[in-house]
Amino acid sequence: MEKTKITITIEQDGQTVAGLATGEETQENRAAENADFSERGEMTEDEAERYAAASDLANVCEYLEDSEVIKIKLIIQKAQARKERAERG
Repeated sequence: MEKTKITITIEQDGQTVAGLATGEETQENRAAENADFSERGEMTEDEAERYAAASDLANVCEYLEDSEVIKIKLIIQKAQARKERAERG
């Protein structure tokens, strides 16, 4: 079985504000990493939970069914529209 590790780094204004790695890590390790970001003020608990969910999704993307991919794309479109509205103020 092939092992995959995915690392997500989030930069804002040229500074790294968050980073998550997925793959062989355990839920406990991820929770500890998310808590570390929260304690340093780099990421709120809610944000850490969102990024962890996205990270989990990246881990299983090859097993998604077509209908699930369509639903995810719709969620992304909605979130992008909210982001654009927020950026326009």
